Amino acid sequence: MATKIWTNEIQFSKEEVNRLLQQMEKKTRFTIDRLIYYPYYFLEYGLKDKTLLHGKVGKIGCTIDSISGVGSLIDVSPNLYETEMEGNERMDAYLTLKDAALEGEKFVCKSISYKMKILRMPEVELQKNLLFYRPFWLVKGDRKKKKFLLVVDAVTGKFHPL
Repeated sequence: MATKIWTNEIQFSKEEVNRLLQQMEKKTRFTIDRLIYYPYYFLEYGLKDKTLLHGKVGKIGCTIDSISGVGSLIDVSPNLYETEMEGNERMDAYLTLKDAALEGEKFVCKSISYKMKILRMPEVELQKNLLFYRPFWLVKGDRKKKKFLLVVDAVTGKFHPL
């Protein structure tokens, strides 16, 4: 059954991923297995720092991996569009929005205090939230009888062994 989801536009096609991997590793045979969509929450928080003279206002955004709960700060909001997708193409989200928002707030506060080296934490208020699915190519590799798997980010082209 098709469901509406938010996702990123694919920047690296199946053919392009295969061609680029073959150029990098000529002695390895790569086979693109399939495209999967991995769930993340996009969270944007408003920051308000109340001082005696004035209140500074700002924003900070993060993504929370909806399976592991791991957070990552982001510079800009992800460029997303809505589409219909079959269930077998996307992984299930384990975290609820409520849990992700709590994880996100802890992550953002820790990041702010660590990176900005401030003594007083600003007020943090959730302003935007969205579950989205990022596309990844699953790739099988075969080199000298050694088999391995890679996951390739279909948006950035970055890859990681599995």
